[in-house]
Amino acid sequence: MKQEIVLEIPMRWMDMDAYQHMNSGRYLDYTVESRLQWMGLNPEIMRWVEDNELQFVMVKQNFEYFKPIVYPCMIVLTQ
Repeated sequence: MKQEIVLEIPMRWMDMDAYQHMNSGRYLDYTVESRLQWMGLNPEIMRWVEDNELQFVMVKQNFEYFKPIVYPCMIVLTQ
């Protein structure tokens, strides 16, 4: 069974634009943060990756904007 991953990250003040929306270029920063948090939550997988001299490689990333993220807020990332 696939484990659902839910991470909550507070939006940073520096990531908003003049309209208090998240700058579109910052979405990628939050996905990087979520991957780092996921790695911290899965030390057994990370040990296996290191033991086998593997690396994570991002092949493709796609964003669909449904509505603006407005400061202040908690960003919830799910798998």
